[in-house]
Amino acid sequence: MKLINKKQAGFTLIELIIVIVILGILAVTAAPKFLNLQGDAHVSTLKGVEGAIDGASSIVYGKSVILGIQNIEDSTSGAVTTVFGYPAATSAGIGAAMDISTNDFDIDYSGATTAVFSAKGATSAATCSITFTEPTVAGGTAETSSVLTGC
Repeated sequence: MKLINKKQAGFTLIELIIVIVILGILAVTAAPKFLNLQGDAHVSTLKGVEGAIDGASSIVYGKSVILGIQNIEDSTSGAVTTVFGYPAATSAGIGAAMDISTNDFDIDYSGATTAVFSAKGATSAATCSITFTEPTVAGGTAETSSVLTGC
């Protein structure tokens, strides 16, 4: 039988546990700085909303042009109020076209021609939002813009 020298004994159990505890403490304090999961979720949600706004606006405009009427009937949400063929920046306009509720998002329809969508729990609607602007003149188009820097 071969004898093991004291120099070849390796680490003790206590030394291994101390190293694991130190690594755990470092992981708990450093991980949130590198992983911004909540902010990434807000950005992804708002990018999806931006796509839904663009899609709903295009569908309503196309239907308005084809039928030659202003207010479009939608099978799920009823009438969609339009401005120059595009959805109005109101709950009866773009809100009805998207069939979106304020339970899911913070939506500000207070602007004269704009609606601002922000994710619930976002730090600031000024730096983490999607803005829908209805056309102001005949022949104009509806526009969406996003500010996703402070989510």
